[in-house]
Amino acid sequence: MMALLLAAQAAPSAEAPAAPAAQAAAPTTSSARPRGLDARLRVLGDQLALALKRLPGDHRDQRFAIAPFATVGADAEARSLGLVVSEALLTALARDHRLPMVERAALRQILDEQALGQSGALDEGQAVAVGKLAGARALVVGTVSEAGDAFLVQVRALDVESAALVEGSAASAELPKGELVALSASAVVLRSKSGALFRSLLVPGWGQLYNDEPLKAAMVGGGVGTAGALAATAAGVGGWLRFGIYPTIGSRDVDKDLTRAELERRIIDTRAWGEGTLLAAGVLAGVTAAAWGAGVVDAYLSGTDVDSLDAALVGN
Repeated sequence: MMALLLAAQAAPSAEAPAAPAAQAAAPTTSSARPRGLDARLRVLGDQLALALKRLPGDHRDQRFAIAPFATVGADAEARSLGLVVSEALLTALARDHRLPMVERAALRQILDEQALGQSGALDEGQAVAVGKLAGARALVVGTVSEAGDAFLVQVRALDVESAALVEGSAASAELPKGELVALSASAVVLRSKSGALFRSLLVPGWGQLYNDEPLKAAMVGGGVGTAGALAATAAGVGGWLRFGIYPTIGSRDVDKDLTRAELERRIIDTRAWGEGTLLAAGVLAGVTAAAWGAGVVDAYLSGTDVDSLDAALVGN
């Protein structure tokens, strides 16, 4: 009996070490998955970079390219998410992994020359041909599609030399919808100098706001608006004096008690004030135009074209 009791007490202690091992072996899919947009894009970039660096040869002596991703779904297409996500991955590969990347402008020119546009919807044959023309060792292609409350990004890299899929390059990630939409709204790649110029011509300060410079937008818009308001006020007052009051002096009841000398003085003063105020209005209008023009020039010079980002992104 004593032997049985001892055996029963010993049994749990013998099995106890197995529990931590079972817990360690259990999958942690939900807790291990990166949660934020930046983290998920970084993981996707890491997977691509690892696969590209495993290609034969020194990756530092080769170049790689990313085509604008295809989009599936009205929302993804309307927000140009294929371009936004491919740009984010290009940045990750160039800056984080120091991979030499084909400049965006050069790839865009090739796509245009091949009448492929920038939709990103390339079949394997087209992708290999584009990669060869760009002098790339591999070309990354992908799609961005709507998946409920997220966007599903699927990528793969094609070996330009062998026309085969680069081993380990096929990857996917679900990106949070709200965060990706916010990113697209402020994405530099979707802006242009001409866009900033056009907006500044329509509304003072809108170009700066488009360039994500709210303080400068307030200064330009406020300055032009104030000068314009002063010019309009001066023009109204001057016009009223010169063309409303001046011609009627002497024919109104209020002027009947004035002597001839006083009436002449009133006529001279009214005309002088009216013409002086109109002159001031003209000067203020010129100041308004100059400030507006300066805002337009500033918006254009402060703007960013896709091409102007290439030097910062190729990792040279």
